[in-house]
Amino acid sequence: MEPEALIDGSHTVERCEEVTSDVLHAVFHELYENGVALEGMLFKPRVVISGSICQVQASDTEVAEATLRCLRRHVPAAVPGVVFLSGGQAM
Repeated sequence: MEPEALIDGSHTVERCEEVTSDVLHAVFHELYENGVALEGMLFKPRVVISGSICQVQASDTEVAEATLRCLRRHVPAAVPGVVFLSGGQAM
């Protein structure tokens, strides 16, 4: 499963975390409601990051902390794998 939160825009890393949290909550709620076996899926999120034209870009540490915080709060423990691809981001 690969929910998408766009990196285009002027949003802060905090706003991205808020939106990503809302999206993950809704997605996992719908998966649960539809009987999807979470144990059989891989989850491929985008990292929580400042918008590409945001005046203040989050540091690598801030991105990592926001991403992990968001995943820990919203990805059920039954999901066996979280994988990341760069998606055009410089790493």
